[in-house]
Amino acid sequence: MDAVTSEIALSEVLVKPIADGDLHKIQAYYNSFRNGKGLTVMPVDRSVLIEAASIRASTNLKLPDAIHFATACLTNCTHFVTNDDHFKIAKSHRQIKVLPLQQLHLFFN
Repeated sequence: MDAVTSEIALSEVLVKPIADGDLHKIQAYYNSFRNGKGLTVMPVDRSVLIEAASIRASTNLKLPDAIHFATACLTNCTHFVTNDDHFKIAKSHRQIKVLPLQQLHLFFN
């Protein structure tokens, strides 16, 4: 199974390490967010932004969350893993199953 994420995720995970001045974590995140075995990091391009606008028109997702979900839609993901409850309202869009992070282990069994 491969995972897909949006480049916007890097910006989100870097906030605390940058605020804390944690150079080790910053570098670890930079290294983690490279395309490689099992992970594809997708750019935020015009097609993602248009899809995000469509998602926002039918949900109350904020733009960063809509970009994440649009990325999943456009890469034909079957599942969307998140800790955010507000994605439940987006689950009907493009037939992507929203999977809470704490249930991820069920996906592998």
